[in-house]
Amino acid sequence: MRYIVAFNGLVGGLPLDRLRRTLADELAASQRTANLDVLVPVLEQELSSRTGADVAVQQPRLVTIQPDLIGEAAIIEAFTGQQSKEAEAPSAVRPLGPETAAQALVRLVQDFGYALEDRSATDAEKRTGQRVMTWLTTLARNIENPIQTIPLVSALPIETIILREAAAELTVRLAAFFSSGSHPH
Repeated sequence: MRYIVAFNGLVGGLPLDRLRRTLADELAASQRTANLDVLVPVLEQELSSRTGADVAVQQPRLVTIQPDLIGEAAIIEAFTGQQSKEAEAPSAVRPLGPETAAQALVRLVQDFGYALEDRSATDAEKRTGQRVMTWLTTLARNIENPIQTIPLVSALPIETIILREAAAELTVRLAAFFSSGSHPH
């Protein structure tokens, strides 16, 4: 259940009209099992759909844990502890689509990566910062087609301190790709 709540947070809320199918696909992809006849009603009850102006524009979705920092901490917690859980994090965002995955990981790094450069941060905060930075860099390095890095580059804030190395690496990679003339016209 923790994994599904984290996945819901990463995507910004699962669409209700595809909830059962999305959960079935994600459970299969992550090699997990769950009784969807139990899981779906629990999620619908506990994370009831958003209401208000945003629903008029978008399709109804499950809510995410709020405030955002607590929801992001729940995501980090779901992928922390065992080495197998740690290794799952970058691949868990891949099916979200490049833009959603990039935005989710950039938010995590912006909110928790500060500890990598904060001398007053605790060892636990530094480990968390390193963890989320590793997730982002792993995702970036696993993208084979440089064109597919564009959503990740676009998700990076224009002025960033903590993400400057990742931004430089991705920018160099894109510049090399476009200057090589190997891109489609």
